[in-house]
Amino acid sequence: MPAERVDVVARAVTALLTAPEAAGRAFHLVHPTSLTLPALFEALRRAGHTLEPVSAAEWWRRVRFNAQHPAVHPLASLSEVARFMLSTDEDHVPPRFHAEDTWKVLRDRGVTPEPLDDAFLDLLVSHVDPPAAALERRRPKPLPHQHPCGSRGS
Repeated sequence: MPAERVDVVARAVTALLTAPEAAGRAFHLVHPTSLTLPALFEALRRAGHTLEPVSAAEWWRRVRFNAQHPAVHPLASLSEVARFMLSTDEDHVPPRFHAEDTWKVLRDRGVTPEPLDDAFLDLLVSHVDPPAAALERRRPKPLPHQHPCGSRGS
């Protein structure tokens, strides 16, 4: 899956804006190494999330079944794009982005890709609520008990 770190993107955009050889050209600003779903899933597991391995077909069936749930609805709404970008089906193959020319220009200007390694993935998923915290945050707070007449009675 194509990806890049936001700090690298910011430095790269600045470098390309000031590079005379970049004028009028298009650049694919993606990391030379793709981010893999298994690596992302493993980072989620290290963070304490329980993930049940299922086939892509079963996963999309569950997305469709739960499409109205607030946490699932955005993904369900973008299912065709997501299926294409995640390449979960044989008939949904994402495009290959060639970024060699982009990185040549950027390296000449001192910008290099940062690793998309376990340390980066752990930092990335550290911003995802742990399962218990996410559930607790969504659970409505109980209302204080009130007497039906508006007073506690004696």
